Amino acid sequence: VTVYRFGIYGFCFFTGYFIFSHDEVVERLSKWWGIFLIVAGATGIFYTIYYFGENYAVEPVLNNLPACIYCWFSILAILAFMKKYGNSENKVSRWMSKKSWGIYVFHYLSLACVAYYLRCFASELSAGIVYIVVGISAFAGALLLYEIISRIPIIRWCVLGLKKEKKHV
Repeated sequence: VTVYRFGIYGFCFFTGYFIFSHDEVVERLSKWWGIFLIVAGATGIFYTIYYFGENYAVEPVLNNLPACIYCWFSILAILAFMKKYGNSENKVSRWMSKKSWGIYVFHYLSLACVAYYLRCFASELSAGIVYIVVGISAFAGALLLYEIISRIPIIRWCVLGLKKEKKHV
């Protein structure tokens, strides 16, 4: 199964790091979010229709121009839209900001474990139910693991790179 495309991942990473990390660039993009969304939607529909039923993880389906255009414009649309309309804060977003590193670090462990056990012991479940259960368990499992690991000093530092916060009095 081909899922690692180092060239395009490297290009996207460095483009994000050196170009899209600048507020001025993303601010300019935010004016064009609608066009990016239309192009992403059109190429996504084309890609889906053209490759419908194919294994999306094999090289000819994964590594082609329509897939790259679709992904690129989807990313631009998301960046631009969120810069324009998603830059707000509330209780949920503040809480998520505090937990996001832990969710990022631990989500895949719980996702993989639950998916494995569902396949072994509940293989008759429909795909929709499996996606829902795995999605919820990835989020909840990541939060649970983060809360546990972040309370154990040496392991917290080894796994998360977090030192104990000093209390300001």
